[in-house]
Amino acid sequence: MRCPDRAALEAYVRRACLDAIERNNRDDSRWQEDIIERARQYIDACYNTEISLESTAEAIGVSRFYLSRLFKTQLGTNYSAYLTERRVHMATLLVDTQRELTNRDIAEYVGFRDPDYFGKVFKKIVGCTITEYRERQRREE
Repeated sequence: MRCPDRAALEAYVRRACLDAIERNNRDDSRWQEDIIERARQYIDACYNTEISLESTAEAIGVSRFYLSRLFKTQLGTNYSAYLTERRVHMATLLVDTQRELTNRDIAEYVGFRDPDYFGKVFKKIVGCTITEYRERQRREE
């Protein structure tokens, strides 16, 4: 059997290296998606408690710096904004289904300790106050 010439050997090594890098990137991408999914599950389970980037990272076994970077690169937002949007989304579901709850009750249930701050955040994200949102939901029925 004859050895390949230098150019053929270099091409083979280059292809092998590029294939290895591509496999590694695919594996890394799946790993990152898995971490984000675990973080989302943790947030969904604990959004109404005093969770933080640090506690979420610790719960899923990564550093807070890495988790923060993944939120930005994978989801295009930071952890805090994601958590806040999740809390407000859950608040809209409560308004829709638990009409007897007060705004204060809803704020506390979704993890906001200050109902006034919750009202401001709700309005910023939803585009109306929680009272206006309730009224709009009633009219649509």
